[in-house]
This record gives sequence, structure tokens and C-alpha cells, in this order.
Amino acid sequence: MIRTTTPLLLAVLLPLLSGCPFTISSADLEGTIGGEAWVLEQGEAWHDEAGGTYALELYPELYVDCLTPPSGVSHLTVDLPDEVGEYELGEAGFTVVFVAWEDGGKVEYDPVQARAEVLEIDGAHLVAGVHARHSDAHDVDGQFDVPMCE
Repeated sequence: MIRTTTPLLLAVLLPLLSGCPFTISSADLEGTIGGEAWVLEQGEAWHDEAGGTYALELYPELYVDCLTPPSGVSHLTVDLPDEVGEYELGEAGFTVVFVAWEDGGKVEYDPVQARAEVLEIDGAHLVAGVHARHSDAHDVDGQFDVPMCE
């Protein structure tokens, strides 16, 4: 029994122990929130000049404008640094919160692992990628382009 499980255990643990990077997919942002399939449809960003970050809200459905996002919908809130570059969770103000609607109420989950790459900021749009994971029920990965709100 030890001989057959040891290679399997090593195959699972070796990538984790060897420092394999937590990569970001080049596909559109999608995954699961609250155990349900989740695909980004619309989001927006606000610049916090004092904090040196952008605050983003990312939703799985379309809505009218920055002032009227949907309510009662599982979504992501993300803070990204306001400079192009790659960031690990907690670095330069990078945070992610999974906001899930479970049993009629809002529940927030912080990821155990996350990585972001800010690709472009042009004053009208922010282009970035995020991979964040709390558990199988809360795991998103991919890239997005969101407009700036005033």
C-alpha cells in the first residue's frame, strides 16, 4: 500500500512544494462563486488616488450603469494597484472578496490564494487578469476589460 500511494502523493504535492506559479488564464474571467457557475458579464472600476488602487465590482449579468449594479447577485469585489504589473494577494493593495448569496443572505469569502496582473490602464478602461481561489465553491480565473466610473 505504501508503494502505490507514495508516488500518487508525490505527484499531487510536488507541484505545490516546488513553487509552481499560480497562473492566470488568458481566457475571459469565469469560475464558480457559491458553488454555482459564474461568468463575468459586466464590471466597473473606480480610481482611489489616495490609496493608489482601483476598486472593481465584477458581475455575472449586464446592468444600466455604475450607479445601479444588480443586487442579490453573487459577484467579486477586487482592489488592484494602479500600476501595470503582476501582484500576489496582499501586495500593493491587491485584495479579492467573493460575495455569494446563500440562503437569501450575503456571505463574503476571502481567497486563500490569488494573483493579479494589471495589463493596461488608459483612463477609460482597466485591463487585467485575476486568479483567486478560496475553495472549489469559490474559484475564478481569467482576464477582463472594465470601464472606469467617475
